[in-house]
Amino acid sequence: MRNPCLKTLGFMPSGYHECDLMFIIGTSLNVSPANTLPYHAVKNHVVLVEINPNVTEMTSLMNFSIRASASKILTQILGVD
Repeated sequence: MRNPCLKTLGFMPSGYHECDLMFIIGTSLNVSPANTLPYHAVKNHVVLVEINPNVTEMTSLMNFSIRASASKILTQILGVD
C-alpha cells in the first residue's frame, strides 16, 4: 500500500488520492460533496468497498459491495465483538 491510513472526511472530501482502498459505509451517496468522492477515487485507481444494506446509485462504481448493516459487518471485518 502506498499510504495505509484511516481518514474521517469533513465537509470537503480530500485524501482520496493518497489511499489505495476506500470504504463507503452506510450512506446513500445522495448528498454533495460526499457523493463526488467515489468519482474522484475511481479516477485515482482507488479500490472502493461499499457497505450498505441497500443498493445505491453508485453501486456500479464499486469494486466490492457488501449488502449488510455496517454495525454487523464492521465487527466481523475488524475482528471485535
